[in-house]
Amino acid sequence: MSATVLSLFEFELGDPRPQDIEWLSPDEREHAARFSAKEARVLFIAGRIGLRRGLSMVMDRHPAAIEITRNAWGKPEVSGGPQFNLSHSGNYAVLVVGGAAPLGIDVEAKGRLTMPELEIVLSPEEIDATRTTPIDEQGRLRLWVRKEAVLKAWGKGLSVGPRLVSIGFGDPDFETAQVVRCADSDGQKVFSRLDLELGEGRTSALARLGSGEFRCERIGLPRDPKR
Repeated sequence: MSATVLSLFEFELGDPRPQDIEWLSPDEREHAARFSAKEARVLFIAGRIGLRRGLSMVMDRHPAAIEITRNAWGKPEVSGGPQFNLSHSGNYAVLVVGGAAPLGIDVEAKGRLTMPELEIVLSPEEIDATRTTPIDEQGRLRLWVRKEAVLKAWGKGLSVGPRLVSIGFGDPDFETAQVVRCADSDGQKVFSRLDLELGEGRTSALARLGSGEFRCERIGLPRDPKR
């Protein structure tokens, strides 16, 4: 069986153009209006515009014609369309699209993440590891994005506690996806997670439900869609 090809888009969350805002659905506009801070509102709108651009390329459909809904736990999805997930850190965003298996992606800019901050999401196995091996800042951040990616692929929001996911503090592997097994009240889940090399001090990881092979293709995001 051939590997599933996932499209990876990187883009900046700048001030959106008025004509692009027209692509947003009434639900998205209502959601944007709930942000009291202008910066947060602009980031959400720009993120949704970038998301629609990426989906437009993969689905060969105009961005405004794509119906984005939410699952029972609030995760965005496209009925009958490809799986996708979006993450951003500051004004930088990364989007993954493709295949039928749920996806999760997370990115963090270089920043300070203390061990007390991290401990609240560690599994018992991960806590034991910190008692025997010193974990530097990059190792802490790497575990954080790996765990976030798996939880986002799981797609059940805050109903799944991060301590249920045991990732470990292993060195980055940008070539081979690692299998992650975890379980909740609905039974065991298997995910494949891959570290991503995005440059400029960013730490990122991608996760996909299941153990099937996949590979990523980085694609530029055009400013104007096909008509």
